[in-house]
Parts: sequence; C-alpha cells; structure tokens
Amino acid sequence: MKKISVEHYTQLAEREVWNEMIAKENIAMNRSDLSEIQQVMNVMMHRIKFNLQYIYNALQQYDFKFSDFAESSEQTTPLVFEQNDITRQLFTLEEKYAEYGFFPLTMLELYKHIQQVDFRGFFPTRKCNVFLDALMIVPVRELIAHDGYHEGYGVYIAPEAGFKENVSSNGVYGIELTANQQIDSKFQGFFDDPDAEQPEEILLLDYLRLCFKWAGFPGLEFANRNEVDDYIWDVVSNIVPYLKPI
Repeated sequence: MKKISVEHYTQLAEREVWNEMIAKENIAMNRSDLSEIQQVMNVMMHRIKFNLQYIYNALQQYDFKFSDFAESSEQTTPLVFEQNDITRQLFTLEEKYAEYGFFPLTMLELYKHIQQVDFRGFFPTRKCNVFLDALMIVPVRELIAHDGYHEGYGVYIAPEAGFKENVSSNGVYGIELTANQQIDSKFQGFFDDPDAEQPEEILLLDYLRLCFKWAGFPGLEFANRNEVDDYIWDVVSNIVPYLKPI
C-alpha cells in the first residue's frame, strides 16, 4: 500500500491519493499518515473554495439569475466562506447526532472553510427542461436545527432537485453517519444513475466532483442535449476548464 503524499496529490494524482486514503481509513494509521491526510484535506478545501468562487463569479458574467424560486423577494446569499464560532457549531452538531454515528471528515473539513453554498437559479429566456439540481449546502446551524437523523436519508444537508426549484414539497439530500469515523461517507438521496435497476448512492466528495464537472449543476449529468439550450451547455464548457481538480 502506497504512502499517502500531499505532493503526489498536487501532481494530478488526486483520485489515486484519495482512493489510497479511503483504503487506509479502516486500519491503524501512523502519525505520518494522519499528518499527510490533513495536508491533503487542506489543499483540497482550498481548491474547493477556489472552484466555488470561480463558478459564482462566472455565472454572474453569464447573466445567471440566482433565485430560491420563492414568491418573496428575500433571497439567500449564494456563497459565504467566513463564519464565526464554527468550532463550537461543529461540536454542537456532532454532540446532537452522536447516538447515530460519526460525520465524515470530508464534511467536517468542508464546513471549516465554507459556511453555505446556494447556486439555485436560472438562465432567463433560455430553455432548460431538466432540473439543474444546483449545488447547495446549508449552514451548520440548519443541520443543528433539523429534526434529527433518519435511516436511509442521513442528516439533511440540502433539498433534492425538485424541491430546490420549488416544484416538489419534500425530498432531501443527506450525509450518512457511520459507526466509526471515516474520511468520507454517502451523499444520501443522490444516485450515480437514477434510471439503473439498482442505483448506487455516491460519496460526498464524488458528488462535489460531479458538481464541478457541470459548473455547479449536477442535474446536467442526466440531461439530453436537446433538453437544454445550447447557451447553457456553452456556459458550462467555458467554466469547467478553469476549475481545479479535487
């Protein structure tokens, strides 16, 4: 088994290093492994922040209208990085759900760097006959306020695709809690192929990778070309090359 290396991670071997970290998570790791894992996490989170900021800036240039699809004029803030007392918030969160299991390190690290993401919205006058399923991550305070853990649904972290566009009245994406703390866990409610006979839920980091593959709109993964205006496809193809791999 290879040694985990942040240097290797930064040399276009992100997936290989990540898979090595996942493979080691259930064995006793030495201090060197843990140090390298933390360094990899730090680099990864900085890349995620860069990607989110780039997408947010670019969408504004392409006349994307951020919207929560509610009738009120009050809108959420699409992207917030800074947050106060996050250490205390995460402690409260973990304490609330301790009887159900552990949150993955990926999610905990993510919240140390990012308060919330809400890329819901639309391209005015452009055809889009699918749910964009825009990347959305609610603040920790909402996870704390939510009504608990539900087997098969995890801890609520975002509404599902239809709910995001105010079409359906329920449905959530959640984080799976595990008996032992793991590096990553399932992003419950989101499937790699919804039409498959036995669709598989993907890990949180794989979900974020899919979001960046489609410039923040993972719903496009399952769209046919003719269901979406060419302009939107062009926007995605213009943004994605500038995003950093995670």
